[in-house]
Amino acid sequence: MFLNYFKLRHGKEIMPAERFDTILASSLPLRVIIYEKEKELVAVVLEVADETFGHFWFSAYDLSYAKQSLGMWLMLDAVRNAKAIGKKHYYIGTVYGEKALYKTNLGSLEFWNGSTWSTDLIHLKKLARTESRK
Repeated sequence: MFLNYFKLRHGKEIMPAERFDTILASSLPLRVIIYEKEKELVAVVLEVADETFGHFWFSAYDLSYAKQSLGMWLMLDAVRNAKAIGKKHYYIGTVYGEKALYKTNLGSLEFWNGSTWSTDLIHLKKLARTESRK
């Protein structure tokens, strides 16, 4: 699912089989979360997690759900689960480029501005839009 998803959604150069194999073989505390509907695989999330924090690293899903914002729902579900089990921090990934601006809709969002942690979402959105033009 991952290789096909990345090839169709982002281009095969983003997640070649070698990169995916390296991710799966890493020593990071990796967790695989599987979503099914009527016993059919719909989505998979790769999460790095320990007792206090989690990181929504990669997700892949059946692209027939793309227009229904399944990707955003997966991220929100991961954030909800992290909060429910008492994680102190949850990293949802970078906000590089306009395609990632949807992440700024989450509450209590902080980002590293190069010097300190910031909650200035106006600045973050400006940085993302500037990155898109490069």
